[in-house]
Amino acid sequence: MKKKSIAILLSILSAGMLLMSCSTVDNLKQTATKASNTKISTDTVNYSKADSKDLEVMSYDGDSRASLTLGLRFDYGIQGENQNYQSALNWYERSADQGNSNAMVHLGYLYLFGLGTDQNADRAKQLFSSAATAGNMDGSAALGRYYILHPNEENAAQLALSNIQTAADAKNPMGIYLLGYLYEKGIAVSQDKTEAISLYEELIDTDPSEVNKVRRYPYQEAYVRRAILYLQDILSEAQTSGNSSDSSADNSTDDSKKSNSDSKDSNDSSTEDKTNSTEAKKALSLLRKVASTKYAPAQYYLGLVYEKGIGTGTSYTNAITYFTKAADQDYAPAQNRLGYLYFNGLGVDVDYLQCAYYQKLAAAQGYAPAQINLGYLYENGLGVDKNLTVAREYYQLAANQNYQGASESLARVDQKLASNS
Repeated sequence: MKKKSIAILLSILSAGMLLMSCSTVDNLKQTATKASNTKISTDTVNYSKADSKDLEVMSYDGDSRASLTLGLRFDYGIQGENQNYQSALNWYERSADQGNSNAMVHLGYLYLFGLGTDQNADRAKQLFSSAATAGNMDGSAALGRYYILHPNEENAAQLALSNIQTAADAKNPMGIYLLGYLYEKGIAVSQDKTEAISLYEELIDTDPSEVNKVRRYPYQEAYVRRAILYLQDILSEAQTSGNSSDSSADNSTDDSKKSNSDSKDSNDSSTEDKTNSTEAKKALSLLRKVASTKYAPAQYYLGLVYEKGIGTGTSYTNAITYFTKAADQDYAPAQNRLGYLYFNGLGVDVDYLQCAYYQKLAAAQGYAPAQINLGYLYENGLGVDKNLTVAREYYQLAANQNYQGASESLARVDQKLASNS
């Protein structure tokens, strides 16, 4: 009887275990099936804080915003990713192909400036146009900026104005900045620096360090342009003309081309008043604030005001510090200016080798002042081996950009070549 009871008990236990085993297997199968069919829900995702690996999964599942976010991380070197324009371009392409107009804008800028790919202005224009047509105000502003950079296209000035005005009317920061730039330079509108200042000041009410890095550019530029307008009666027109991001002509290393502003005349009370004016101090304050965001043009102009003692005492040490910070970001005007300081021994010992080094870096970027300076170094054998043929090549590059003094330099070196033949 005892054995029979044990046998029944064992039978019951075995059946229970079998049922439990079957139930467990079914549960595991259901869990596996559910896991294989589950996508990361976009309803609760904080894209800015999501892990990049999760964003990749979402992107491959067709989430264009995830692709855009990855593109931004690689474009700007944020959220733990190193800056990599090629990777940014790939993610932007995926997002843009899915119709994301924000990705179109960022992708367009990579093509416009040749970052991570060959420069392709037509592709940039097409992307900006598609974004603008979709009602994206960043796209309208970008299309306007495209026309500013391509003034020879038919109706470029008017197309720049119409697209930028559309963005500015929608209170788009890039549109506001660019509209200010059009008024400052008199592009498609009557030049009106008062109106330009009013537009810039809409943006400089905001501390650029408090703006997301992705959207910081128009604020940074507004700060720099406003500072330049404060300094317009102090800095020479050659140093303040053009977009602060790509054009700031410096004095040639040629002694015959040095600007008188490079050595302050202690007897010139007018200059002394200007360099210590309220406007000069305001410019210095603006440049300091935006330079703290590591913006190269601001660092460059801050270097200039320290070099010339504008709104502060002259300090070549500070000037070199800020020029170097900008030069390390491959900002050509700063590289050229460092070469100028080494050529003239301002704050450093005269060093033609260092001068040539920085002029080469800037000249390689197509910066005309550096090209003519480098031509002068080759013409005279300063920091480089004397070579009139190479000197002529650099002068020609500067002349091709209609840089002042380049034609005269070409004529001079041609005479030397002719006399040596």
